[in-house]
Amino acid sequence: MASTINETLIDQFYSISSLIKHKSLFSQAAMELTLQQIHALSFIQKNKSVAMHQIADYFQITLPTATILVDKLIAQKLVTRVHDTSDRRIVRIALSSHGVTLLEKAKKIRNKKVNLLLSHLSLSEKKTLLTIFKILHNRMEVEIETKQS
Repeated sequence: MASTINETLIDQFYSISSLIKHKSLFSQAAMELTLQQIHALSFIQKNKSVAMHQIADYFQITLPTATILVDKLIAQKLVTRVHDTSDRRIVRIALSSHGVTLLEKAKKIRNKKVNLLLSHLSLSEKKTLLTIFKILHNRMEVEIETKQS
């Protein structure tokens, strides 16, 4: 029985992931941004400014791949390279004002779509879903920490 439930949960997880990817909650196609670019902008905004290796680590990509991602964001004037004030050899990536504006627009679109989806759930169902997400998140963090030790 548990195996069948797990298989159904896995199927639903991948189905939801696919829907999110193909029917993006960010509507990135309308903004000519990839989902990865939107996630990069969010990561940079959350951390104020980041070094290239932090982007590579966050996305689990190589440094050259992170550079390509950032170069595309720079070409679109969404981020800027800023030399570290304490060590000019260190280059940090920060959102430009255009990047902030575009990201806020994307977040508003995403929030509107997520709120519409969540409107079909009762308060009790939302609380249950939140509890499940927190449990899964915490368990994943433990797994990552265990692998890094």
